[in-house]
Amino acid sequence: MNWTPKIADLSEEERQQGEIKLPVTLILSYRQDGEIVRFSKTTDVRIKLDPTRLHRRIDSKLDFLMGKVPKDLKS
Repeated sequence: MNWTPKIADLSEEERQQGEIKLPVTLILSYRQDGEIVRFSKTTDVRIKLDPTRLHRRIDSKLDFLMGKVPKDLKS
């Protein structure tokens, strides 16, 4: 099973450390003898960051305003 976390804005400290901690809750539910059994476990997950791939997300409309539009879309 693959999981890709959605990372919000990172603090400068997290960028310098190269890792972040996110709380994750795992929920397991199954049916046994006609009854639903459910367990949950919450823990922190440590995610290592690749500083070469970190970039700030910007609104796509900002690229248009700055003139960074593909050549075939320019009039």
